[in-house]
Amino acid sequence: MTSKTLYIIVCGAPLASRTGDGVRAARERGWEPYVIPTYAAVPWLAAQDLGDAPVITGNRAPDQPKRIPPADAVAVVPMTFNTLNAWANGTANTYPFTTLCAALGARTPAVAVPFAKHDLAGHPAWPCVSRGTSIRGCADLGRPKRIVRIFRTDQIGNWLCSRSRI
Repeated sequence: MTSKTLYIIVCGAPLASRTGDGVRAARERGWEPYVIPTYAAVPWLAAQDLGDAPVITGNRAPDQPKRIPPADAVAVVPMTFNTLNAWANGTANTYPFTTLCAALGARTPAVAVPFAKHDLAGHPAWPCVSRGTSIRGCADLGRPKRIVRIFRTDQIGNWLCSRSRI
């Protein structure tokens, strides 16, 4: 089976403690995972066995070559309130956010598992954006195709299997 490149964007929330499980599941399904954590997610990764999956942090220097191949797909697990809103608004001020915005612009298939504390989930922006309304709203830009799927944690494996035919 030919390996496909999967960017796993990891945000700082309890589900980040299972990133190693995601790396293993991706490999079992023929993906080559690259872990791209937000700054808040880095402490969650410290004690995990990620195999030899590269962990990419920070921006590269201008004279450095690209560090990873282009993604065939992107998984954002977990996707926190901050990341979801930054992605929906096109905020590209960190490497993970830039990666997400570029993936959306390149029409790279993406899946996300929203995760927010109860008080943040009560914010008026959360229901709209976590259902994919704002991200899927690319129709406003003349591109009606839905490229971001919002899933529960238990649905990601099925998505990875279906994407393995890319």
